[in-house]
Amino acid sequence: MKRKESINHCSQCDAKFSQKGHLKLHKENSHKGRKDFHCQHCDRAFSELGKLRGHVETVHDRIKDLKCELCEFSTGYACSLKYHVDTLSNYKCELCTSAFGQSSYLKTHIITMVHENRRDHKCEQCDRAFAELPKLRLHIRTVHEKRKDHQCQQCDKAFSQIGNLKMHGRTVHEKIKAHQCEQCESSFGP
Repeated sequence: MKRKESINHCSQCDAKFSQKGHLKLHKENSHKGRKDFHCQHCDRAFSELGKLRGHVETVHDRIKDLKCELCEFSTGYACSLKYHVDTLSNYKCELCTSAFGQSSYLKTHIITMVHENRRDHKCEQCDRAFAELPKLRLHIRTVHEKRKDHQCQQCDKAFSQIGNLKMHGRTVHEKIKAHQCEQCESSFGP
């Protein structure tokens, strides 16, 4: 009787192995500590393609449509909302009704996002300043370097941010009109 051979694929490269132990050794020897998957929207890098995709979907593409009923928190993932609700009482903002599952999120909320509005990352080419370094880097790429890395596959338009490319595709090529006037029959894009 012939044994069915299973193939174990490396999630970080194209390598394939017949035994899980060989795959594990390969990962430890070839990929440990390496972050070869770089986000094209910010300075983050990841050890696996799936983690990069999850980051892009969560941070850059996703609409945060799941909202907490107890505070202003919103997310695109049910597991994040559950974690937030489970740990809600741990880190509450004393200045508003927001609550967070980690102290670092509360600190960011207070210092940079809402209450103190600190903008410690200053652009050297203009008078703009940002609360977060990735936002400054994005500003430099799109405003000063005028990079348009996101090319439409259906026409010759290019965009500096993936969200603008997606909106272009929906409104120009798919002809999606998301809003309709309550007074008349007119509709318009997102």
